[in-house]
Amino acid sequence: GIEASTLTGIVKNTLRALTFAGLTLNEVMLKTNNLIISQIGKNQFVTLFFGLLDIETGNLQYCNAGHPAALHYRAEKNSVDHLTGSNPPIGIFVGQEFKSRFAKLGPGDYLLTYTDGVIEARHDQKLFGEKKLERLFLKYIGDGPQKIASNLFKDVDNFNRHLLVDDIAIVVLAFKGAM
Repeated sequence: GIEASTLTGIVKNTLRALTFAGLTLNEVMLKTNNLIISQIGKNQFVTLFFGLLDIETGNLQYCNAGHPAALHYRAEKNSVDHLTGSNPPIGIFVGQEFKSRFAKLGPGDYLLTYTDGVIEARHDQKLFGEKKLERLFLKYIGDGPQKIASNLFKDVDNFNRHLLVDDIAIVVLAFKGAM
């Protein structure tokens, strides 16, 4: 709803402003967390995947705050890795420190991030799930990021018979190689 959209905008703009101010990823997460706590109610929190990609080297520093693990398609191996390492969501503990991790993207690699509404979509009692998402992600590799995201959304929507009850966001990044 409107409240969630507003909070998302605040988080996004806070992350952006602190990053442009030159803070490290871990400092950005700590400061964003503390700011959000001062702005939201006690039973609210935000999950997110936040990454900084060096487009010249392919080095990705990322922090996962209670979000599903991003998927990294490695063109060189034709395989998918889960970008592991999770921290609590932001907005829960004042002063919470967040640990970041690193990944290396190579030419032809893709990165897929998504909300839990994707893998928790239901058909009767069955979940869409991570394995199905990973299988379909591999199936669509090469279609380009917009088409991959669109196809995955259609697959989730069809799976639960167009009765989405949770938010769904899918972001796909294609890395063509060092600039």
